[in-house]
Amino acid sequence: MCIMVVNLESTADRAGPADIATDLLITSAHRRVSLCGLPLPLLSTFDFAAYMTTPPEVPAPVGMNLAPKNARNLVIERSNETSLALTRAYQDAAASTAGVGTLDVGAPLLSHFTYTDEEKSLLVASKDVVESTGPLPVYMTIFIATERMKAARADMDEKAKREAERAAREAEKAKAARPIFGTQLMVNPRIVSAVATGETPIPDIFHVSLHHKIYFPLHWWSDKILRQAFDYPHSIPTTTITAVQTSSLIAPPSVMVVNVAKALRELGEEDEAQLTPGLWRQSARNLLNSFKLLCPPLDPANPSGPKYTHASEFEKHVLFFANLDCFEESMSIWSPVERKLRYELFRDGIFDHRLWEQRIGIAQSTHDYIRSLGMTPSSLPPATPASSPSKRALHDDQNPSATKQPRCTRGDEPRGAPPITREGSAARDRTPCCLICAGPHMAQDHSSTKATFQDGTDHFSRLLVETRDIRTIKPFRGQGSKSLCIGFNINKSCTVAHDADRVHACSLCGGDHPALARHPMCRRHISNPTPTTLTYPDLLPAVHLRPHPRGVNDFSSATRSTISPQPASAYPHVIRNLRYGFPLGRLPRLSSTVIIPNHPSALSERETVLEYLRTELEAGRMESPFSRSEMEMVCRGTFYASPLIVASHDEGPDLPPKKRVCRNLSKGDKILR
Repeated sequence: MCIMVVNLESTADRAGPADIATDLLITSAHRRVSLCGLPLPLLSTFDFAAYMTTPPEVPAPVGMNLAPKNARNLVIERSNETSLALTRAYQDAAASTAGVGTLDVGAPLLSHFTYTDEEKSLLVASKDVVESTGPLPVYMTIFIATERMKAARADMDEKAKREAERAAREAEKAKAARPIFGTQLMVNPRIVSAVATGETPIPDIFHVSLHHKIYFPLHWWSDKILRQAFDYPHSIPTTTITAVQTSSLIAPPSVMVVNVAKALRELGEEDEAQLTPGLWRQSARNLLNSFKLLCPPLDPANPSGPKYTHASEFEKHVLFFANLDCFEESMSIWSPVERKLRYELFRDGIFDHRLWEQRIGIAQSTHDYIRSLGMTPSSLPPATPASSPSKRALHDDQNPSATKQPRCTRGDEPRGAPPITREGSAARDRTPCCLICAGPHMAQDHSSTKATFQDGTDHFSRLLVETRDIRTIKPFRGQGSKSLCIGFNINKSCTVAHDADRVHACSLCGGDHPALARHPMCRRHISNPTPTTLTYPDLLPAVHLRPHPRGVNDFSSATRSTISPQPASAYPHVIRNLRYGFPLGRLPRLSSTVIIPNHPSALSERETVLEYLRTELEAGRMESPFSRSEMEMVCRGTFYASPLIVASHDEGPDLPPKKRVCRNLSKGDKILR
């Protein structure tokens, strides 16, 4: 038996591809071992597929440059092709009926030398490098052609994109260069001076700014500013920013948003003192509408969808504050809290009803405590003008299922606390009143040694200095000493549900009325101060005397009344009421709604009335329209509507008359509707 061993490495070094093929074909008729190392003939289980698989590339020897590497890989590629041809011939013969005879498989396939990324890039980029270092193996030639095709296709796509962008710019220029005649359209037609103006349009730049987390002062979302921005787009300063980088944006686009820094100089910053309750509702509604357009809708049936959005959480936030007790009267207290919580929601916060109530309770308790200490008004939040309590939600007409939220807080005092004075109208007087003895001082200034009223009767309550709490001195109604609600005694009302140890009772006598309510049944009724006696200087030297006509006695009594006024003692409350205002009388209970028709001048001057109503609506001082049934829901019962009248005043020759819309609150010829 003759076996020939072929050293491929040495053969490849000293001979060309033809010599290697000749060596591989040298066989012996007596050889019984295949080139693969197995006995001949090969078994039927021989794995031809694995034998014909090219092995992985191997690193080239150190110092081998590109030209010899190409030559070696070309020799190895041709050797592998010859070996594959012999193996396929043996495989085909084994599958035929003729048999394999003296055939054998080819030699084991050899590994190519690997190309570095730098060498591949160089071969793809330069044809001169290919020509100077070639020829190349076939597989490398195919790789280079494929990469060049990809690069050419990318260049074509980029060129097409640039051409499309250029064409779009040219089309835009051509569009702008066209005549403007016949192209101007009304974007948002509306009736001028109409009371019901409909939905206020929100400019797109406001939506875009909100989408990119640029948050404005709340009053910028009012109907007046939105209408101005919509009607006069160039009146709002703008700037260009780059959109936020996300995984879906390879190159974020540039977008135009509101330039807040410049707009602040024109529109102003958010000021709680200037934000009226109606303006807050109006602005919050428009901001919520923008959020609803930007955010995806919530679908409870879709478990993979979002559970919270800015729209859903801000709507809960708005409804919470719109449903507060004494929403208008206590706005100066809750407005700073609302602003902080609003920006918490903007930072992806989730509405928490308990936390919101806690923050409001803390603000209310702090406000009441400062008031109880007799602090100056300058240290307190500025008062917000208001007309009457309003519990109506912001979207009662759009969301009739919205229910009122509970008002219980963790504090012990109610919201909407007025200054601690003798009367609610005496906020300008600042005269303090002690809740222990009704003296002209604050409760914390009450002397601890004084335990009786001026008539010698023991005080009903005392102040615990360490806790700032007022408690009864004796057992309260047989249940031991109780804490008295300070807010109830100061504010004349309290909606907080206290525990069993704190009661709503007068701190002066223990009755069921507040201490400062001036209740007629209070045994320690706070009386008015003694009115000042008027003094009249002698004006007789300055009077031009006229002789009395003789024989005329009918006017003697009238003359005396004119010269000698009535004494001040005849009207003990006139001086105080002239100084601080006359209190309203007790109004009769309305059994049905009363609507007084407007004066005929309101019909003849209809445009003046509508312009007045439009101005009030835009300023947030009014809300409309409401039907009679809706107003009865707002007022929690029947109501009395006074008529409007238009008063004209002559301004002089060639000048239009000055017209003012007035409400006649004294009109009494009621008509039941």
